[in-house]
Amino acid sequence: MTIFEPSNQTHLVVYFSITKWSTFQLLSTIMYSWADRYILQANIRSDGSSRFADGHRWGTFPSVSAGWVISEEPWFNKDVVDYLKLRGSIGQLGNERLGKEFPYQAILSFGTGFIPNATTGVADVVQTAYQTDYAFNDLTWETTTTYGLGADITLLNNRLRASVDYYYKKTTDMLMEVGFPSYFGYNAPQNNAADMNTKGWDLELSWSDQINDFRYGVSFNLSDYRSKMGYMANRQKIDDNKITEEGSYFNEWYGYKSMGIILNDAAMSDENGNKIPVLTNNDKAGNIRYQDIDGDGKITASTDRVRLGNSLPEMQYGGSLWAEWKGIDFNLSFQGIGHQLAYWNWPGTPFNYQAYACPVNLIESHWSPTATDAENAKAKYPKLTTNSANIYAKSDFYIFNGAYMRIKNITLGYTLPSELTKKFFVNKLRVYFSANDLPAFSKYPEGFDPEWGDRTKDLIMSSYIFGLNVSF
Repeated sequence: MTIFEPSNQTHLVVYFSITKWSTFQLLSTIMYSWADRYILQANIRSDGSSRFADGHRWGTFPSVSAGWVISEEPWFNKDVVDYLKLRGSIGQLGNERLGKEFPYQAILSFGTGFIPNATTGVADVVQTAYQTDYAFNDLTWETTTTYGLGADITLLNNRLRASVDYYYKKTTDMLMEVGFPSYFGYNAPQNNAADMNTKGWDLELSWSDQINDFRYGVSFNLSDYRSKMGYMANRQKIDDNKITEEGSYFNEWYGYKSMGIILNDAAMSDENGNKIPVLTNNDKAGNIRYQDIDGDGKITASTDRVRLGNSLPEMQYGGSLWAEWKGIDFNLSFQGIGHQLAYWNWPGTPFNYQAYACPVNLIESHWSPTATDAENAKAKYPKLTTNSANIYAKSDFYIFNGAYMRIKNITLGYTLPSELTKKFFVNKLRVYFSANDLPAFSKYPEGFDPEWGDRTKDLIMSSYIFGLNVSF
């Protein structure tokens, strides 16, 4: 609902909406532009949610952005640069989707019990209830404050375009499980007790031109970011082989540092003849050797697991190429990740005597008791064994650079001249060939899709299409 609109340059807009999730939003916006050179926008957003207790349901999140179109200044020379704009912004957003539907409420568990009846001598069945979770009633919105700087530029008669952005995000009041005495008898509660910092940037480039009848263009985008944890009330969150703690990346890989495969029986002792630290008493030649971080002569989960690096993708990119010439059209699109520490789960399958369910390249590259030391030194994976504690231990042994590049689509088409097709009462006739989801360039085994982490969906399914488009 628009409350005030005094001119075509200044606007104040207020929106009201109520959703089925018992939320309420109020947004007011002021926009101002002068001479197409100076642009200012300010917003104030207030959100209310029934997920929080009375007195903590509302959050107010302001933002302001400004732009300066330098190329519109009278003194600006447009001989090379056609358009130049600088941008800056500061803003806040709230998040109320924090775990449980109503995290401020304690949880009761209901059941049945039996209580002896002194009169009848028979136990009566009664309904029971007990509190399982402790809860804080002052939980409130998670808030993300973003600071951004950017620029847009167009050069060479609008043929070359570029846009670059840098941002810093500070997320506060993140919901996390906090320390709680076990003798209270409740599960540990959650509270707004964590911070996270994210730094990132985005870059977009494009070029388009025409040479006589030949038109072509190319576009490319590249982005990167890092998310690190700030204050976490001296708590850790360990989920399988990922950890989130103060100073770590968000969901950083966590586990043992590997030292390769134990080559032979002699390698079970160090250069001084002392037995090397092992994870289990069954560790032998062909198993994985792990590093004794604290130097106590044994490998233990509490003292020898460490952070192993960022699990999130880095240097994400994508782009496209297109061209047209006398009815022929071509298009290619691609995407990928420049670097990512990926965890390869499949190698665990054959080590439990299930080689029939494993890709051939894994079966052929493991340590073997019948091979020579020279051959085993080249083995990529440890031996086939039921010593799952050693083989399945979460470590950097199975972490590798999951960078990849995918050709998502290649299309080649030809549109017949209209003067020819109109003889057959056809306005347009185009034939084309399209190839989709081609195999990736990566360190994954051949045929596997690096975009999927789910083992049931990680084979690339390419498609090839011949088509005909006809319009009358």
